[in-house]
Amino acid sequence: MTTRLLANCRRFCTYRNRQAKQSPLVLKSLSGGIAAALETLGVKPRTRDFALDHDYVLYIHDSHGLDKERLRGQEPITVEDLLKIGDLIKNALSIKLGTPARSRNGAMRIEAEAGDGVFVYRIVLEVRRRYVVPFTMYKRKK
Repeated sequence: MTTRLLANCRRFCTYRNRQAKQSPLVLKSLSGGIAAALETLGVKPRTRDFALDHDYVLYIHDSHGLDKERLRGQEPITVEDLLKIGDLIKNALSIKLGTPARSRNGAMRIEAEAGDGVFVYRIVLEVRRRYVVPFTMYKRKK
């Protein structure tokens, strides 16, 4: 992860005007292995990027990024966690259709479980035409 990308992500996640819609922040291209795994779940083959959606990032931060997560036995999600989503999904322990399988806007939802040696992450992703974006995520100590 580059210093520039980390700075851009911090700015994106802490943008003061929460009402202003921002374009997705692209993190990295989807690798062939992940694309193949998504294709087996029914996702049409196409070139996509991992990206952050501003509204979903706000939701993740407000719902799972505060110290109150520790009361639930979870750890707060950080900007660094958001940045490593691509690598987490690449090495996911499991990837399956989400519950529900589609979001209100009709986009397919995928659930993934991944670990980094210290934490176990559960990530719900929304598969859009050009992007795969995290809808929500949380982590627990291994």
